[in-house]
Amino acid sequence: MTIKTSNLVTKIPKPLSEGEEAFARFLDLAKIKYVRQCRFNLTRKWTVDFYFYNGVCCEVEGGTFMGGRHSFGQGFENDCEKYNELTRMGYKLYRFTTKTAKNGEAVAWLIENKVVPYGKT
Repeated sequence: MTIKTSNLVTKIPKPLSEGEEAFARFLDLAKIKYVRQCRFNLTRKWTVDFYFYNGVCCEVEGGTFMGGRHSFGQGFENDCEKYNELTRMGYKLYRFTTKTAKNGEAVAWLIENKVVPYGKT
């Protein structure tokens, strides 16, 4: 099931990875509004892990130390293509490792650098 909002489409979220789950918990604690698994390209069905209403997107990269899809071969090529398209469309993308998502550094960095609206309910 998908919900269309302007040129972005929101779908019912898939189960989160361990890093995404921690990232979402830290965002919730900080009362930062977000959309999970937000589709930004209908042709390619590309999604971003987290979308914020100020045009900022975040990806939590998994498998960075074990040769996972995001850091090896074709998976890396595909991610580059996706990230370039996201930037071309005018969105800002920030990428974090599972480690920084799980220990809270990723959300702390977003808040400290005023990247996302903090504490808005």
